[in-house]
Amino acid sequence: MKTSISILAVILAAQTALFADTDIEGIVRRADALLRTERVHSVSEMIIYRSGKARPAMNVEGYEMNGEDGSMSLTVYRSPAKMKGTAYLMIGDDIWVRFGNTGRIRKLSSSAKKNSAGGSDFSYNDMNDTSQGLSEKYSPSLLDDNTSVDGAVCYKVQFSAITGKETPYEKLVCYITKDDYRYVKIEYFENSGHIKTLTLSDWRKEGDRSYPYLITMHSHTSPSYTEYRIVSITFDSPLVTERLFTQTYLGQIK
Repeated sequence: MKTSISILAVILAAQTALFADTDIEGIVRRADALLRTERVHSVSEMIIYRSGKARPAMNVEGYEMNGEDGSMSLTVYRSPAKMKGTAYLMIGDDIWVRFGNTGRIRKLSSSAKKNSAGGSDFSYNDMNDTSQGLSEKYSPSLLDDNTSVDGAVCYKVQFSAITGKETPYEKLVCYITKDDYRYVKIEYFENSGHIKTLTLSDWRKEGDRSYPYLITMHSHTSPSYTEYRIVSITFDSPLVTERLFTQTYLGQIK
C-alpha cells in the first residue's frame, strides 16, 4: 500500500512539473473572450431531438450586453405558436421567466435555474454560462495539453467551483483548441456522474473574432439532445439597449 501511494505521489509530482509553465488561466481567458459578447442581437433556431426524432423547430431572438450588475440577456421565443411570447431575462445570477400562454412573469429560485429552458437539454444556467465564459465561476486546472477532439489538438481543462461562488455543477471538463483557443467540447458532472456534453462547432469569422454557429447539448441521462443554430448574429447592435433588460419590457413582449 505504501509503495502504491509513493508511486502515485511521484506521478502527480511529475504531472505538476510538466504543466507548471503552462499559463492555464491565460488560456481560459482567451477562450472565454471569444464567447463574451457586448450588445449582441441574434436570431437562432432550436431543435430538440427525443429518441432520434426532431420536434418542431423553435425560433428564438436574443439580446445580450453587460451592465452594472453583470451580464444581461433577454431570450424571446417567436415560434411555434405554443411558445410564442415565452421569454426569460437574466441579469447577473437573477432570472425571470415570462410565460407566453398567460403573460405571467415569475422570478426563478436558485434551484430552479437548473431546470430545462424551453423543454430543451439546456438549463437556464447553461445558456448564461455558454455566452459569458467560465472563468468567473470556476477555477481551472490543466489535465492534459495534447488531447485530440475531432482532429484538433486541445488542452483538456478541469473547472472546479470557486469557494463562495454559486455553481450549478460539481465540475466541468473542457477541451480548448491549442491553435486558436476555441472551446469545442464541455462535459458536465453532477454527483460524480457525467450527465451531459456540450459541443461548439461551425465556427465562423465575424469581423476580428470567431463565433460558434452550432451549439449542441447531448444528455447522458435521457435519449435526447438539442441543437441551437444561429441564423444571424450582429455584434455591437444598435437594437440592444438597456431598456430591454427590465421586467417592464418583459411584460410588454407579445
